[in-house]
Amino acid sequence: KIKSPRLVAIDRKIPASTAAVKRISVSTQATRTAKAPDASFYKDLYDEARSTVTAYHTKLEQAHYKIGQLESQVSASQANKTNEPHDDLLTMQLARKELYEREHEITLLKESLKKETTNRIIFAVLTYGLLILQPVFWYLLR
Repeated sequence: KIKSPRLVAIDRKIPASTAAVKRISVSTQATRTAKAPDASFYKDLYDEARSTVTAYHTKLEQAHYKIGQLESQVSASQANKTNEPHDDLLTMQLARKELYEREHEITLLKESLKKETTNRIIFAVLTYGLLILQPVFWYLLR
Protein backbone atom coordinates (compact mmCIF):
# COMPACT_ATOMS: atom_id res chain seq x y z
CA LYS A 1 0.00 0.00 0.00
CA ILE A 2 1.13 3.48 -0.81
CA LYS A 3 -0.03 6.13 1.63
CA SER A 4 0.09 9.86 1.36
CA PRO A 5 2.83 11.65 3.35
CA ARG A 6 0.26 13.00 5.78
CA LEU A 7 -0.99 9.53 6.54
CA VAL A 8 2.54 8.25 7.06
CA ALA A 9 3.30 11.10 9.47
CA ILE A 10 0.00 10.67 11.35
CA ASP A 11 -0.09 6.86 11.47
CA ARG A 12 3.44 6.37 12.67
CA LYS A 13 3.81 9.70 14.45
CA ILE A 14 6.99 10.38 12.64
CA PRO A 15 8.26 13.97 12.38
CA ALA A 16 7.31 15.79 9.18
CA SER A 17 10.89 15.96 7.92
CA THR A 18 11.18 12.17 8.14
CA ALA A 19 7.80 11.84 6.45
CA ALA A 20 9.07 13.96 3.55
CA VAL A 21 12.04 11.63 3.18
CA LYS A 22 9.76 8.60 3.24
CA ARG A 23 7.49 10.28 0.69
CA ILE A 24 10.36 10.77 -1.64
CA SER A 25 11.43 7.17 -1.23
CA VAL A 26 7.88 5.88 -1.68
CA SER A 27 7.30 8.03 -4.73
CA THR A 28 10.64 6.92 -6.15
CA GLN A 29 9.71 3.30 -5.59
CA ALA A 30 6.34 3.85 -7.22
CA THR A 31 7.90 5.41 -10.29
CA ARG A 32 10.48 2.65 -10.54
CA THR A 33 8.03 -0.22 -10.26
CA ALA A 34 5.06 1.17 -12.12
CA LYS A 35 4.07 4.42 -13.73
CA ALA A 36 0.48 4.28 -12.38
CA PRO A 37 -0.21 3.99 -8.65
CA ASP A 38 -1.73 0.85 -7.28
CA ALA A 39 -5.55 0.49 -7.31
CA SER A 40 -5.58 -0.17 -3.58
CA PHE A 41 -4.14 3.34 -3.04
CA TYR A 42 -7.19 4.89 -4.69
CA LYS A 43 -9.48 2.51 -2.87
CA ASP A 44 -7.97 3.55 0.47
CA LEU A 45 -8.32 7.23 -0.43
CA TYR A 46 -11.92 6.63 -1.50
CA ASP A 47 -12.76 4.77 1.72
CA GLU A 48 -11.13 7.47 3.83
CA ALA A 49 -12.98 10.24 1.98
CA ARG A 50 -16.26 8.33 2.15
CA SER A 51 -15.95 7.78 5.91
CA THR A 52 -15.11 11.47 6.40
CA VAL A 53 -18.06 12.57 4.28
CA THR A 54 -20.35 10.13 6.10
CA ALA A 55 -19.21 11.48 9.48
CA TYR A 56 -19.78 15.07 8.36
CA HIS A 57 -23.14 14.14 6.86
CA THR A 58 -24.20 12.54 10.15
CA LYS A 59 -23.10 15.64 12.06
CA LEU A 60 -24.99 17.81 9.57
CA GLU A 61 -28.19 15.78 9.99
CA GLN A 62 -27.89 16.03 13.77
CA ALA A 63 -27.39 19.78 13.50
CA HIS A 64 -30.45 20.11 11.24
CA TYR A 65 -32.49 18.08 13.72
CA LYS A 66 -31.38 20.30 16.61
CA ILE A 67 -32.10 23.43 14.56
CA GLY A 68 -35.59 22.11 13.79
CA GLN A 69 -36.24 21.49 17.47
CA LEU A 70 -35.03 24.96 18.41
CA GLU A 71 -37.12 26.59 15.68
CA SER A 72 -40.23 24.77 16.88
CA GLN A 73 -39.53 25.86 20.46
CA VAL A 74 -39.03 29.46 19.37
CA SER A 75 -42.17 29.48 17.25
CA ALA A 76 -44.19 27.91 20.07
CA SER A 77 -42.93 30.47 22.57
CA GLN A 78 -43.67 33.30 20.15
CA ALA A 79 -47.15 31.90 19.55
CA ASN A 80 -47.76 31.81 23.31
CA LYS A 81 -46.50 35.36 23.71
CA THR A 82 -48.63 36.64 20.86
CA ASN A 83 -51.74 34.79 22.09
CA GLU A 84 -51.49 36.19 25.61
CA PRO A 85 -51.84 39.85 24.58
CA HIS A 86 -54.52 38.83 22.11
CA ASP A 87 -56.45 37.13 24.91
CA ASP A 88 -55.96 40.17 27.13
CA LEU A 89 -57.11 42.41 24.30
CA LEU A 90 -60.15 40.23 23.69
CA THR A 91 -60.98 40.23 27.40
CA MET A 92 -60.66 44.03 27.53
CA GLN A 93 -62.92 44.40 24.50
CA LEU A 94 -65.54 42.15 26.07
CA ALA A 95 -65.32 44.07 29.36
CA ARG A 96 -65.73 47.40 27.54
CA LYS A 97 -68.70 46.09 25.58
CA GLU A 98 -70.34 44.81 28.74
CA LEU A 99 -69.64 48.12 30.52
CA TYR A 100 -71.19 50.04 27.59
CA GLU A 101 -74.29 47.80 27.67
CA ARG A 102 -74.70 48.31 31.42
CA GLU A 103 -74.30 52.09 31.10
CA HIS A 104 -76.90 52.05 28.32
CA GLU A 105 -79.28 50.06 30.55
CA ILE A 106 -78.73 52.57 33.37
CA THR A 107 -79.56 55.52 31.11
CA LEU A 108 -82.71 53.72 29.88
CA LEU A 109 -83.76 53.04 33.48
CA LYS A 110 -83.17 56.69 34.42
CA GLU A 111 -85.30 57.86 31.50
CA SER A 112 -88.01 55.37 32.43
CA LEU A 113 -87.91 56.58 36.04
CA LYS A 114 -88.28 60.20 34.90
CA LYS A 115 -91.28 59.26 32.74
CA GLU A 116 -92.90 57.30 35.57
CA THR A 117 -92.36 60.17 37.98
CA THR A 118 -93.83 62.64 35.51
CA ASN A 119 -96.84 60.38 34.90
CA ARG A 120 -97.43 59.95 38.64
CA ILE A 121 -97.27 63.70 39.21
CA ILE A 122 -99.73 64.32 36.35
CA PHE A 123 -102.11 61.66 37.71
CA ALA A 124 -101.89 63.10 41.24
CA VAL A 125 -102.55 66.65 40.01
CA LEU A 126 -105.55 65.53 37.94
CA THR A 127 -106.96 63.44 40.80
CA TYR A 128 -106.62 66.19 43.41
CA GLY A 129 -107.89 68.76 40.89
CA LEU A 130 -111.04 66.70 40.25
CA LEU A 131 -111.54 66.19 43.98
CA ILE A 132 -111.30 69.91 44.53
CA LEU A 133 -113.59 70.69 41.58
CA GLN A 134 -116.17 68.02 42.49
CA PRO A 135 -118.24 70.28 44.77
CA VAL A 136 -118.16 72.96 42.09
CA PHE A 137 -119.46 70.53 39.43
CA TRP A 138 -122.09 69.24 41.86
CA TYR A 139 -123.35 72.79 42.53
CA LEU A 140 -123.45 73.62 38.82
CA LEU A 141 -125.33 70.47 37.88
CA ARG A 142 -128.01 70.95 40.49
